[in-house]
Amino acid sequence: MKRLLLISFLIAACCGCDKEDASAGREETVSVASKRIYFNDPVGPSVLFYLVRFEEGTQPWKPIRTIRNFAYETGYEYRIRMRITEYEPEPGMAVDSDPTLYECLEVVSRERKTSSGLPDGAVDE
Repeated sequence: MKRLLLISFLIAACCGCDKEDASAGREETVSVASKRIYFNDPVGPSVLFYLVRFEEGTQPWKPIRTIRNFAYETGYEYRIRMRITEYEPEPGMAVDSDPTLYECLEVVSRERKTSSGLPDGAVDE
């Protein structure tokens, strides 16, 4: 019986902290800009990032590479409710990789406009 409890505990310990766990993380409503921005990848082609503002109108736009479950169209500024899950970087993960997963839970609003305060280099793509 003790052996069974020990095995159950070990399985739970190994499987209980999956970074892909959809129930993990915090929820926040954010703005997504009407344009995106390219960043150079030192080992490959330039990568297109979303520009996200976490506090409406008060913070600079932050580049985010991927937002899961988000159907983006250039020329619209969005307010979305997203889940933000931070995790420990895995061994061998690139030093400049963002150890955060972003997932769109709901599109709150979608307005055709040009977002203000965008950084230089923002593009309509």
